[in-house]
Amino acid sequence: MKRITLLCALTLAGVSSGTLALTTEPANAEPLWQNTLQYVRASSGWVAGSITSAYLAKGNNWKEQADLVPTARLQSWENGEPVRKTEDRSDKKNSRTVHISSAIANHPELILADCPLPKRVAAPANAAGTVVFQCKIETKAVNYTLTTRVDQTSGRPLRVTVTENETTAQIDFSQNTEGISLPTQLQLAYRPANEADRWTITMHNEDWQRKPEQQINTAIQPAFLRLTEIKMQIMER
Repeated sequence: MKRITLLCALTLAGVSSGTLALTTEPANAEPLWQNTLQYVRASSGWVAGSITSAYLAKGNNWKEQADLVPTARLQSWENGEPVRKTEDRSDKKNSRTVHISSAIANHPELILADCPLPKRVAAPANAAGTVVFQCKIETKAVNYTLTTRVDQTSGRPLRVTVTENETTAQIDFSQNTEGISLPTQLQLAYRPANEADRWTITMHNEDWQRKPEQQINTAIQPAFLRLTEIKMQIMER
């Protein structure tokens, strides 16, 4: 079986200006946000052992939809990065299969690298006990708003939302048994005025595990993540 991996950029792109947040919290950031960055940095070296994704659209407007396979599980490593094998679908007769994932399942520590110095904004009425930070990221490539909801006491990240024009990426965090905050769900939603073109992709990142030390040493660390980019793993028999 031949494996082909393809990256598909949807709407937004990441920027690398805030990458220093991974190694040291900005001295002029408020203490609660410094705590948030520490939580995110602590997830370095963790990867999702399995990813289950689903695609929902108003119409049948994506030619790959019939080939989608929901789940892929960690099988091996290549240059410090996880290689996941798709599970067979019992109803699958085609020779081509497609699995959707996101780079946040491999590098959760980079989710807030673009936002070292956000501003506090009002929290939603239904979000008691939380604080909301926001930053606007404007470059030649992108112009979007990144909003992070954190626990008001600890700064633990709860939800990150990225919005630009008609696209929204929502990342929800959960803590594992070791107290590491990890992005367990990512939902990408495209909402143009024409309802027939609307779609939603939901990815569940599960079975998190530490990357083996040998793989950490051989990995090439990316500078940033594109939070609204999907990875399409295409398998052809």
